[in-house]
Amino acid sequence: MLVATGVADSRNGARRLLGEGGISLNNVKVADPEYVLVDSDFLHGEAALIKRGRKHQVAARRAV
Repeated sequence: MLVATGVADSRNGARRLLGEGGISLNNVKVADPEYVLVDSDFLHGEAALIKRGRKHQVAARRAV
Protein backbone atom coordinates (compact mmCIF):
# COMPACT_ATOMS: atom_id res chain seq x y z
CA MET A 1 0.00 0.00 0.00
CA LEU A 2 2.89 2.37 0.75
CA VAL A 3 4.28 2.04 -2.76
CA ALA A 4 0.83 2.20 -4.41
CA THR A 5 -0.02 5.48 -2.66
CA GLY A 6 3.41 7.02 -3.32
CA VAL A 7 4.44 7.16 0.34
CA ALA A 8 7.47 4.98 -0.43
CA ASP A 9 9.44 4.67 -3.67
CA SER A 10 9.96 0.91 -3.44
CA ARG A 11 9.12 -2.11 -1.32
CA ASN A 12 12.56 -1.99 0.26
CA GLY A 13 12.07 1.69 1.01
CA ALA A 14 8.71 0.89 2.60
CA ARG A 15 10.31 -1.78 4.81
CA ARG A 16 13.01 0.68 5.86
CA LEU A 17 10.43 3.36 6.75
CA LEU A 18 8.42 0.84 8.78
CA GLY A 19 11.52 -0.41 10.57
CA GLU A 20 12.51 3.13 11.51
CA GLY A 21 9.04 3.87 12.89
CA GLY A 22 8.32 6.54 10.28
CA ILE A 23 4.87 5.30 9.25
CA SER A 24 1.56 5.67 11.05
CA LEU A 25 -1.84 4.33 10.09
CA ASN A 26 -4.79 6.31 11.45
CA ASN A 27 -2.41 8.05 13.89
CA VAL A 28 -1.02 4.75 15.25
CA LYS A 29 2.61 3.83 14.59
CA VAL A 30 3.13 0.71 12.47
CA ALA A 31 6.45 -1.11 12.83
CA ASP A 32 5.65 -4.54 11.34
CA PRO A 33 6.74 -4.69 7.67
CA GLU A 34 4.44 -7.68 7.12
CA TYR A 35 1.29 -5.84 8.32
CA VAL A 36 -1.68 -6.11 5.96
CA LEU A 37 -4.58 -3.65 6.02
CA VAL A 38 -7.85 -5.14 7.23
CA ASP A 39 -11.42 -3.83 6.96
CA SER A 40 -11.30 -2.25 10.42
CA ASP A 41 -8.34 -0.04 9.33
CA PHE A 42 -10.57 1.89 6.94
CA LEU A 43 -12.37 4.80 8.60
CA HIS A 44 -16.12 4.60 7.94
CA GLY A 45 -15.30 1.65 5.68
CA GLU A 46 -13.87 3.95 2.99
CA ALA A 47 -10.38 5.35 3.62
CA ALA A 48 -7.31 4.86 5.78
CA LEU A 49 -5.00 7.75 6.73
CA ILE A 50 -1.34 6.92 6.11
CA LYS A 51 1.36 9.31 7.34
CA ARG A 52 5.10 9.42 6.71
CA GLY A 53 6.68 11.77 9.20
CA ARG A 54 4.81 14.98 9.99
CA LYS A 55 4.07 16.47 6.61
CA HIS A 56 3.45 13.64 4.13
CA GLN A 57 -0.13 12.34 4.44
CA VAL A 58 -2.32 10.33 2.07
CA ALA A 59 -5.78 8.84 2.32
CA ALA A 60 -5.79 5.31 0.93
CA ARG A 61 -9.19 4.43 -0.48
CA ARG A 62 -10.53 0.92 -0.14
CA ALA A 63 -10.76 -1.10 -3.35
CA VAL A 64 -14.27 -2.15 -4.27
